Amino acid sequence: VVGVASAPALGRRWWASAGEGAWTAATGASPRRMAVSGVTQLDQAYLSTTDLATFLDQATIENYLALARRCRVTRAFGDFWQHCLVADGQIDIAVDGEANAWDLAAVEVIVTEAGGRFTDLEGKITHDGGSGLSSNGHLHDIALALLSSID
Repeated sequence: VVGVASAPALGRRWWASAGEGAWTAATGASPRRMAVSGVTQLDQAYLSTTDLATFLDQATIENYLALARRCRVTRAFGDFWQHCLVADGQIDIAVDGEANAWDLAAVEVIVTEAGGRFTDLEGKITHDGGSGLSSNGHLHDIALALLSSID
């Protein structure tokens, strides 16, 4: 299993293969091995998402906001990039309320090879599209619980 994600406008590429680790490099630079962050407390976590409208369509906006309120910082890097930032230890949790397979297929192996976890919002390991949650691993279960809670 191999995953490659490129952002030509940023001059950056991320890649991984099963059992070989996750790597990144800027254009012309030497590759650098990636590792997820060591953050273990949600109130210290950096969270990213895509368009909030994806949660409105799925009636899960309150669940997402419950997670966001407990995190230290929230931003919206979106799509594949946010998951690559998780793999690189720059953010701790990334949520896609709705995504296509081409947004998720490569990043599943990139995140897991960097030491993190990647599932859909129901906790299933998948890269076929639908939804996506990546984390440093330490925060995955609590993020899943908040995203799937019913008030």
